[in-house]
Order: sequence, then C-alpha cells, then structure tokens
Amino acid sequence: MTNQLLFKVVALYPFRGSFTDDLEFDPGQEIDVFTEYEDGWLFGSYVDAEGVPRQGNFPSTFTKSK
Repeated sequence: MTNQLLFKVVALYPFRGSFTDDLEFDPGQEIDVFTEYEDGWLFGSYVDAEGVPRQGNFPSTFTKSK
C-alpha cells in the first residue's frame, strides 16, 4: 500500500465492517484515501473524535468524493 494521498471522501452512510481490517465510520466522517481497489473498495484513514487514528478498507459506495 502506498502512503500517498489520492483523494478525500465523506461518508454518506454508517459502515460497520465484518473484518478486523475494515474501517468503520458514521455519516459525515471525512476520510483520506490512499488506495483504490478494482472491486470498488478503498483503503483510507481518519482520526476519530478521541484523537485515535483509524485505518482500513471500506466500500466506496458508502462515500462521496469531497
């Protein structure tokens, strides 16, 4: 995976992952995207309200480009 920021997205819907490497979020969360997979999933990160960095995979269909 690359550390270069590709683009940013904003969550439209809550996402609760099924795997430990999924990135969970709520609507309105801004996410930095670092990898775009061919299957429509993304790898990204954000810092939560408590200041804890979060990263993982999530479906692009739950977000929109910022």
